[in-house]
Amino acid sequence: MNRKIYKVSLIIFILIIIFNSSIILAGENTDDSPNLFLTELKDGYKFRMSALSYAAMNEPTDSTQNPDNDFLKLNDYSEEFKLRPDASLSFRDFFFSIKPRAELLFEQSRTGTQKGENNHEYEFFINEYLFQYQVIDKWFLSFEREFLQWGPSFLCSPSNPFFSDNGKSRPNQEGEGKEFAKVLWIPDLDWSYSLIVNTGDGRDHDPDFETTYALKTDYSSDKGYISLILSHQEGDNHRESVGLFGGLTATDALILYGEAGFQRGSDALYPIPDNNPLDYSMRAIEQNDSSIYSALLVGGTYTFESGSSLTFEYFYNQTGYNDQEASDYYKLRRNAHDAYSLANPIAGLARQTLGQTYDNGLMFLRQNYFMLQYIKDEVFDLFDITLRWTQCIDDKSAQLVSLVDYFAGDNTRLFASGILNIGDHDTTFGSILDYQAMIGIEYIF
Repeated sequence: MNRKIYKVSLIIFILIIIFNSSIILAGENTDDSPNLFLTELKDGYKFRMSALSYAAMNEPTDSTQNPDNDFLKLNDYSEEFKLRPDASLSFRDFFFSIKPRAELLFEQSRTGTQKGENNHEYEFFINEYLFQYQVIDKWFLSFEREFLQWGPSFLCSPSNPFFSDNGKSRPNQEGEGKEFAKVLWIPDLDWSYSLIVNTGDGRDHDPDFETTYALKTDYSSDKGYISLILSHQEGDNHRESVGLFGGLTATDALILYGEAGFQRGSDALYPIPDNNPLDYSMRAIEQNDSSIYSALLVGGTYTFESGSSLTFEYFYNQTGYNDQEASDYYKLRRNAHDAYSLANPIAGLARQTLGQTYDNGLMFLRQNYFMLQYIKDEVFDLFDITLRWTQCIDDKSAQLVSLVDYFAGDNTRLFASGILNIGDHDTTFGSILDYQAMIGIEYIF
């Protein structure tokens, strides 16, 4: 991590704690004080902090994507401790918020070439912040770092040009924010309009980052809601896209929703026959294509009289691999796997290729997916449970996710989660992890 950023983040983290204490102390004497300024600060200031600690166990898959766990170097066991203070201040026409983070990580490896290695890391950083100003009535300007999310879907967010991964598949993990500038207009209770500019990539420091502009229109009523997102990405390809999402209350128990994204061309990498030693290479063959590619999701949630709910989703991903492309993709991975331990330059080519097959720019590897999720709160008046089954229809692989939360009082949450991937090593869910188990505790101050 850049030392300057590290020091600034650490200073801000400490200042948030000090400022929180000073506001509380100042507030103790404001009831009888004529100091209106301090009274406004006290009334508009909010502070919340959680301490999160958990242990996780992974079982990496020895697949062609990760030979002997030497390429991805996934840990077998990890312990993490996270401090997550959230501070906000609403003062007259201004609103400020900041979410500094402190994280301590311990990792241990029991497989692969890093067997027996231990690793310790600690980090201070600002995950999100917001500076907002109400210029005039119904008009707002803001600059922020945010994990910007919208839409009702669980699997992904195809309407979002900034974050297609909505983070809902990673329990107890926070999405990393990016920088945005916004102009927001709310003319009435039904309509709102947002002009959004993605000005930075947050902590990713992506050398290929391009500024993206979006115009988002939202409409809501008692029966439903709908949003339209028009976006344009700068760069050589001038990528344009259209996003849509909406939902309606079909009955008192059933909510239906949908989400879609349409874009011209694609930056995804595809396996193409080549004369190199691996027989194939990964290329962005649709990068300059003027065709429109779609991602469509439909779903619904039915709530039973007991309070439990059942959610289903179907997702169609046009840019995902068809059967022939998937066959070529796995052939390329096998060839790269076989060349992985050979001498250079072929070993270097194999490692570069595995990097491209792993990060190929696709939202999902194949084209057709189905999800079924069951949520039950207050089971035996003790805990909440979530079960989620995701099926790749094309290659028959699947993932089962289970989440359990137990609230021990108002401030303490115990949780456990498990992920089980089912399928051959040359499938969507069978390539990286066989399973993951996690147990932890969160205390909220």
